[in-house]
Amino acid sequence: MAERAGFGFLYRSQDGTIGAADWRRGAAWLAVAAAGLVLLYAALDVGLGVQMVGVATLFTLGFMFLCVCYHFLTVKRARAIGAPTALGFAVPVAAFALAFAHWVGPNWLVLAPRLGDLAFAAAAGHAIWTFGR
Repeated sequence: MAERAGFGFLYRSQDGTIGAADWRRGAAWLAVAAAGLVLLYAALDVGLGVQMVGVATLFTLGFMFLCVCYHFLTVKRARAIGAPTALGFAVPVAAFALAFAHWVGPNWLVLAPRLGDLAFAAAAGHAIWTFGR
């Protein structure tokens, strides 16, 4: 399977299965890309003062792309271990819930402080526990 575990196989289709090592490697690359997006967003926001509508739109589109890649990666692993393939949506949905909580801002977070952070941490922890072993 290692010969097929390139970008096209891991991130562009939900067909096939992968082992735990391929899932960990693929998820690590997506985490690095997400961290790069966050750092780029922070640099443009704070450092350059670029108009935020365009930057926020590109940031959102970038994360949507990463979430689709994560879904394809996780569906392959779920199929390999006999888990429901719908679990591939857990982390992306939690990430967008977290983003929504921060976008809505302090007024909503007063009602449930850190709820989005906890939801994302729980989904990410579950994914690592379930698919990474």
